[in-house]
Amino acid sequence: MKIVKLICAVFCLHLLGSHLSAQVSGIKPIILTVSDRMTSNIIFPTDILSADRGSQDILVQKASGAENILQVKAASKSFETSNISVVTKGAHFYSFIVSYQVLPAQLNILIKDNAESEAVRLSDFPVPQDFSLTSKPFLNKSKSSLNCRLTLKSIYIHNGVLLFGLQINNTSLLDYPIEAIHLFIRDKQRAKRKAQQSVDLENVFSTLCPIVKGKQKIDVVVGVRSFTIPKNKQLMIELQEKNGGRNIYLPVKSKTVLKARPY
Repeated sequence: MKIVKLICAVFCLHLLGSHLSAQVSGIKPIILTVSDRMTSNIIFPTDILSADRGSQDILVQKASGAENILQVKAASKSFETSNISVVTKGAHFYSFIVSYQVLPAQLNILIKDNAESEAVRLSDFPVPQDFSLTSKPFLNKSKSSLNCRLTLKSIYIHNGVLLFGLQINNTSLLDYPIEAIHLFIRDKQRAKRKAQQSVDLENVFSTLCPIVKGKQKIDVVVGVRSFTIPKNKQLMIELQEKNGGRNIYLPVKSKTVLKARPY
């Protein structure tokens, strides 16, 4: 009788073990290389709730003002391979294997989850999930430099933020790595013996990607706090190429900004 009970217990444990093992699935980690000289950026589709590093040799922080960008950097020139675990809104979990490399293979990583927005979401600026401006263009202001063209397609206003729908068209075979899109207000004309004055406008929203491939065009949205332009000044939209000379300066008149439509 004891032998029968023992056999039944072993059989039940076997069934329970099989059931538990069937519910366990592995999460494949993402390979990430970081440097002590450069900052790597990981853009998640939803806001970051927590980020845990496996080693103090890895520095992690959320980008200032942004809720879905994690900045990662090496604290020293070399360290043993470690990991980072990230939890984001919507109960999403991400795992990264992190190792050191002087020149990381990829500095900016965009993680797409289903069809969610790629936009950088700011904690004080809620953005609709279907956010798109260049699909409804009503402007056509452009400037070019060495086979790369920057075009202003639209301006909308949403929650006190002016949103500029832009298109970058790279007609060359060379990739165009983007450093930044910079908006500022400056004098229309510089007076003799006088430096040209300019006021920077801080980006509070951006869907900027890190690179425009050769023979490719992309749509970009950049948002800044609502503003107006004095008569003797104008808005400048500057597209900066990383480690390159194809910077583009697109002037925008005050009357063009006043054409902004509600989103």
